[in-house]
Amino acid sequence: MSSTSFNARTYGRQGAKRKLESTRKSTPELKRRRLDQDDEGDVATDVEEEPAPRPRTPRDLSQIFEAVNPTSPSSPSPGKLAKRMLSRSRTESSFASGSGSGERSKDSSRSSIGCTPSLPTVTHANPPQSSGVKPQGSEIMHSPIPRPKLTNGRTYAGKSRSFLVPIPVNPTSLEQLQDELDDEFASRESYTSLRTRWGVDNSEDDPYAYGSPTRSGSNRPTPNASPTKGGKGKGKARPQPVPLPNGMMNALKSVTELRNQGESRRFLDEVGYLWEGLEKSSGLGLRRASALEITTKLCELEFARKAKAADFIGPTWDLLMTAGGGQDEDKIMDILLAFFSALVSRDPVSLLDLANRPSSSFVSTLFALMENSSPSVDPLAFISDAVQLRKLGMVKKDQILLTTINTALSSSLLFPRSTSLSISLLASQSLTSLPPSSLVPTPANIKALLSTLRSHLSPLLTSSLSPFITTSAYSDPHIAFTHLHNALSLLDTYLIAGWSPQHEDDTVANRRQLEYARDEWLANGLVSLSVYAEVLHSRQDTATLRKDTDKMRECALVTLRLLVGLTHSDATWCAKLTKNEFCLPFILRAILRGHSVRLGKVKEEPQANGTIKRAESLVSLKGNGHARPNGKRSSQAKNRTKKEHSDEEDSGADGVSGDEADRSEEALDTLCLALGILTNLVQVDDKIKIFLRDAHISPYCTVSKPSCLQACRCQQQLTALEALAHVYRELLPPSTVPNVKSEPSPDPDDPAALIAVGETRLLLSHLSLLFGLLMLDNPENQAIILARLPTPPSSPRYDGDNAKVDVLVGQAREFAYMYATEGGDAAEEGESVRTVLQFLEALREL
Repeated sequence: MSSTSFNARTYGRQGAKRKLESTRKSTPELKRRRLDQDDEGDVATDVEEEPAPRPRTPRDLSQIFEAVNPTSPSSPSPGKLAKRMLSRSRTESSFASGSGSGERSKDSSRSSIGCTPSLPTVTHANPPQSSGVKPQGSEIMHSPIPRPKLTNGRTYAGKSRSFLVPIPVNPTSLEQLQDELDDEFASRESYTSLRTRWGVDNSEDDPYAYGSPTRSGSNRPTPNASPTKGGKGKGKARPQPVPLPNGMMNALKSVTELRNQGESRRFLDEVGYLWEGLEKSSGLGLRRASALEITTKLCELEFARKAKAADFIGPTWDLLMTAGGGQDEDKIMDILLAFFSALVSRDPVSLLDLANRPSSSFVSTLFALMENSSPSVDPLAFISDAVQLRKLGMVKKDQILLTTINTALSSSLLFPRSTSLSISLLASQSLTSLPPSSLVPTPANIKALLSTLRSHLSPLLTSSLSPFITTSAYSDPHIAFTHLHNALSLLDTYLIAGWSPQHEDDTVANRRQLEYARDEWLANGLVSLSVYAEVLHSRQDTATLRKDTDKMRECALVTLRLLVGLTHSDATWCAKLTKNEFCLPFILRAILRGHSVRLGKVKEEPQANGTIKRAESLVSLKGNGHARPNGKRSSQAKNRTKKEHSDEEDSGADGVSGDEADRSEEALDTLCLALGILTNLVQVDDKIKIFLRDAHISPYCTVSKPSCLQACRCQQQLTALEALAHVYRELLPPSTVPNVKSEPSPDPDDPAALIAVGETRLLLSHLSLLFGLLMLDNPENQAIILARLPTPPSSPRYDGDNAKVDVLVGQAREFAYMYATEGGDAAEEGESVRTVLQFLEALREL
C-alpha cells in the first residue's frame, strides 16, 4: 500500500473522530449514525488538500458520569449490595447481561445498557501505543451512553418502593461505601426479628400473642428473610397457633388490630352511602331504608365488631336523630332508633360511650320513646292487626316495612321469640343495660318512667281483678312482663339512690310525682301485678301460659322488692296497701309458698350428705301446741310429694338440677321479701295484728279458685298466726323439736350445707322479731303465739313459756347485731329492733 493512501487513512480517521465528538454533544443517537456515514464519505476528497495533523492522545471521558454513579474499576460482576437490592425487583439477570466483556455485539450491548439505566456500565478508552497500532477500545464504543436524569434519590423496582440507598455527592470509592453498608447490615437486626420481638403485628389485647419482647438470638441481615429469585422467603418459622375453642374458626381480631390494618377506613368507605341516606335532605323513604339496612347489618356480629372498631356507633346515632328518630314525627323511624339502641346494648362499653358523650341526649331520648309509645299507639303491638294499623295511620307500604322490621327484630335474638315486642321494650332494654349512675333523675325522666308503667298496668287497673284473672286464663291480656320488669328495675334503682345525684328542685318535683302516682294507681297496680303473676305461676303447666315464665317470676320479685322499700317507715304507703283487699292474703300466701318450695328442696338433698329428715311436713298444731304427726295427709300433699320424688329421679344421682337450684333461690327471695313487707306493715299499723289473728289460710293454697284471692276457701285452714308459727317450727334445728327424727349433722366442709344453715338462721331471727312485734301490746296474740311455739328440750334457767321466749331473745339478738353493724337508715331501723328486744327480755322474766 502506498504512503499517500496510508496518510489518507490516518487523516480520515482522525478527522472523523473530531467531528464525531462535536456531533455527539448536540445531536440524538439516530442522527449520529447518519453523520458517521456522511463523514466517512467526505474523507477521500480531503486527502490531498490538508496536511496530516499531529497525533493526539484520546480524551478521557470516564468522568462524565461522576455525578450519577461512580463505578468501580473493571468490576467483573455486580456488588453484593446491588445484587441484594436488584433481587427484589427481578432485574439482576438483565444487569448481569450488561456487564460482560467487550466481545459482545452492538445490539446486545445496547439492550443491556437500556435495561438498567440507573446502573450504567462505562468502558474506558485506552490510549494507543503508537500511531501504527489499531486501538482495541474503538471496537466496543459503538454509541455513547445517554446521560440519565438526575434525581435526589435512587429507587429500585419503581418510584413507589422505599428501598433507597444513600449516595454521597463526591464519594472516594464505591467499595468503601459498600463495605460500610455490608457492615451495617451484618450488625443490624433484621426487620422481621424486630417486628416479632416488639409485637408490631400483634394486637395490644391479643389473647394469643406469641412470645415476649426479647432480642432475637440471630443477627442475620434482612436478605436472609427476603424473597429470593424463586419468589420464596427463608424467614424464621412462625410458632404453632394456639388451639381455638370448640366452634371458633378464627381468633377474634381486636379493635386495635383492625385499625392498624386499615379495615376501619375501608369499612367507613363501604357504609358511607348509608350515612348519606340518613341526611335530612334525603326523602323519608330513603331515610327509612338506610336506617333499616344499618340495623339489619348490625345484627351480624362481624359487622358489629367492625362498627365498634371504626367508631361507627356515635355518628350513626346522631344521623338517626337528625333523620327524624326519637322526635315522635315518624313511628317507623322511632322503631328503628329504638332497635339500634337495643343492638348497641349488647356491648356495654359501646353503650356507655354513647351515653357519656358530651351534650348527649341518649338517656332522655330513650325515656321520651317510652313515654310516647304506650301500647295503644305502638305499631309493633298490632303487627298482626291490619285494621288497627290503619287506624294508626299505617298505609299498605308502611305495613310491609313494619313486617320487615319485626322479622329483623325476631332474628336478632335480643329477646326470646315468644316475647311481645314494642318500642317501650327496646328502649327500656337499653336503659337497664346502662349503669344506674349514668341515669339522670330529671323530672321529665321520672315522669316518662311512671307514664310507661301506668300504661302497661292499665289492664289490671281498669276492671276488678278477680274477673280479669278468670278471663285471662282463656285470652291473652297483653301484659308485657319483660318491659314491666325493666321499668320496675329502673324505679327500684332510683328509690335506693342508685341514679346520679339530683338537684334539690328536681328532688321536690320527683317526690310530688311519686306521691301522686301512689295515691292514684301505683299502690294498687303493684299489688294487682303481684297477684296476677302468682296466678299465672300456679297455672304454668298450661301451654298457653308458659311463654314469659322466667320474666314473670323476675317481675314478681322486683315488685316485692319495691314494696319493701316503699313501705319502710312510710305510714301512707302502708295504709294504701292495707286498704287493698288482695294485699295481705297475697303476702301470707307468698310466705307459705316460699317456705314450702324451699323446704321441699332441702328434703330432696341426698341423705348421705347428712341433711335433716323430718317425720312429717304437715303437722297438727292443735291441742297443747306440741307438733303431732298427722297420719292422714291430704291428697294434694301426697300428689305434690309424689311429683317431687319423680322430679328427683329425673334430675339423676348427681344432685339437684340447675332449674331446681333457681327455684330454691327464688323461693328464699320470695320468703324474705314477703316477711319484710309484713314486718313493715305490722310496725306501722296495729290493725294488722288483729287481721292476722282472725284471718284463716291453708299452707298449701294454690289460688285454684278466684275466690281464694280475697279469702282462702281451701281445707285444713289455720289462722295466720298459727301458720307463721308452723313455718317457724319447721325451720328450727331438729334437736330443739320433739317427735322429729334427726340424721347426723351436716358436713362442715360442704358449702351448700353451710349456706343452708346461714339462711335458716336469718329466717329464724326475722320470724322472732316479727313475733315480738305481734305480741307487743297485744295479750291475745301473745297467748296464741306462745301456745303454738315448740318447747325447748331443756333450759337451765327457764321453763315453760319463759323458755320459749328465751329462744326468741337469742334469735332476735342476731337480728339486732346485724343492724348494729350497719349505718345510716339501718341504724334508725335498729332502734325499733332494740325496742322489741327489750320487750322480749322483760317478757322472759315474768
